[in-house]
This record gives sequence, C-alpha cells and structure tokens, in this order.
Amino acid sequence: MSYLLWSAHTEPGHCVLASTIIDDVDRLHLGEAVPADFGQPIEYPMNDLFPDDIELSDNYERAGQIVISKRLKEAVEKGLKNHHLQFLPVTIRNHKGRVASKDYFLLHSQDMCDCIDQKKSKVRWSPLNKKKIIRCESLVIKPDAVPKSLSLFRLEHWGSNIVVSKAFADSLLKQKFVGLSFVEPSKYNGM
Repeated sequence: MSYLLWSAHTEPGHCVLASTIIDDVDRLHLGEAVPADFGQPIEYPMNDLFPDDIELSDNYERAGQIVISKRLKEAVEKGLKNHHLQFLPVTIRNHKGRVASKDYFLLHSQDMCDCIDQKKSKVRWSPLNKKKIIRCESLVIKPDAVPKSLSLFRLEHWGSNIVVSKAFADSLLKQKFVGLSFVEPSKYNGM
C-alpha cells in the first residue's frame, strides 16, 4: 500500500487562513487525547494579505494543523470508523473579525506510526529535542511498518504530519472537496 501526506491548496477567490497560536500544540503532535475545546477557543482569522478572497474551502493546512469543514469531517468519520480521531471545534473569522463560520474542525489523529525510513529519508533531528525530526531530504515511508488497519495517522517523531493511505485519499478526492490535496512523501522535505 502507498501513502500520501495530507496537504491543502487555495482555489481562486477562496480565503487563506492566517496562523493562530495553539497552546501546547506538542500534545497534538504526540497524538495525545485533548479536551474537546482544547482548553481554549481555536480561531483562525482570514489572512489580510488577501482581502478580496472570502469564500470558504473545505480544507486548510496551517502550521502543521489540518482544518476541515463539517462536510469533510463527516466523510472522514464515515470512512475511518475504527481510527482514534478527535475533531476540535474551530471558528473562522472574516477580514472584519466577524464569525464567518463555526462549522470547522481541527483534524486530530491520535494514531501514531513509526514508519519513516530514517536512513533513506536522511532525516535531520531537532537540536532542541533529539526525538523530533525537523527536516529530511526526501521522505521515505516504509509501507510494511504501517499496520493494515491504519488509513490515517501521524508520523512518530514528526507528528505535525498527517499521513493517509492512497486509497483513502482517492476516495476523498472523488468527492471534490475544495482545497483538499495530498503530497507524495518523496516530494516532501519538511518545508
């Protein structure tokens, strides 16, 4: 089986989200269960660099976090009933600071998998945390290291990345979600 990294792209006229601060984001990257409200409201403002883009997409990626619409959430839930997933409520605010939507969620996978071929990927470890990867030359995933039951998971040692099976990615892409895309691991280096 082959695997892809969950990603996003922006369609013309659709807003870009600005970054937001999420306290203790490392808990997400470690796959830990968190309170439903994560102890804080999670809000993403529309990026003011693109003031004319106001349409909402189904999928966003910001600083390693995946933000999905209610419609995409329902498709993920339906397709991955046996996975350990949390959907943390997200509010998107428009350029004037008003609520544009409360029907968005942070996709939080608690399933972790140690499947990176560290030698072939030529990983670079964080100088501050010797158990955390910050870069690689070209990500190589060992398919035999992934349990057959996992179609979506976080990478052990690089938990800001969410990986999906190609089969599950294809099933989502057929549903034409706006902004949804996936990246071949070999084309990813952490940047």
